[in-house]
Amino acid sequence: MIYLTDYSEKLDYYTPVIATNEDMINENSETVQNYECRIQRVSVCNRQSRRIS
Repeated sequence: MIYLTDYSEKLDYYTPVIATNEDMINENSETVQNYECRIQRVSVCNRQSRRIS
């Protein structure tokens, strides 16, 4: 088990952590980008996804 507090005292059990790997990023980049946009909830992502559709 890896504890976040081993890396920094600022990280605790309530710190959101998202993990992926190189294969997922390379093979499913659209999924990764969509997930990132949903997490960030930034209007820039909304504008970009409308252009792609």
